[in-house]
Amino acid sequence: MQRVECESDKRGAWAALTDKGAATLADAGPGHVAAVRATMFDVLSPDDITVMADAFTTMRDHMQERRSTT
Repeated sequence: MQRVECESDKRGAWAALTDKGAATLADAGPGHVAAVRATMFDVLSPDDITVMADAFTTMRDHMQERRSTT
């Protein structure tokens, strides 16, 4: 990863993913996905997943409404 200056806001910076970083991320992806599934989703029932999806949808809709009014 490289730190890149933000031209539009001198207080901030962008993080740029290098080719090496992209390769590292791609290599880590399958193991990460498997670990998240095993520790978070595989322990939930289908009903649990439905409740969680409904809650996330409600939160997303609320955030989108707030964004459109500001």
